[in-house]
Amino acid sequence: MEIRYYDVVTVGFPAPVRNGRILTDPKNLGKGWTRFNFEKAFGKPVRVINDAAMQALGSYRGGRMLFIGLGTGFGSALVWNGIVLS
Repeated sequence: MEIRYYDVVTVGFPAPVRNGRILTDPKNLGKGWTRFNFEKAFGKPVRVINDAAMQALGSYRGGRMLFIGLGTGFGSALVWNGIVLS
């Protein structure tokens, strides 16, 4: 499906993210991501979140949940009553 059919794009990014900003470049994707303009690239509003936090929210069903993700690195997120704490 073409990007024009979406109102907002959400990116799960494999690096520390704070307030929608990528803090450090991931080792496996090269340099320049901390300055990359996703909104310009997609032509839509973009929300950036850490990939482990995104996966945790996607699998969350209530209460307190610790998510541990193993992929190209180790990621974790704690969801407490619907809020990502880490």
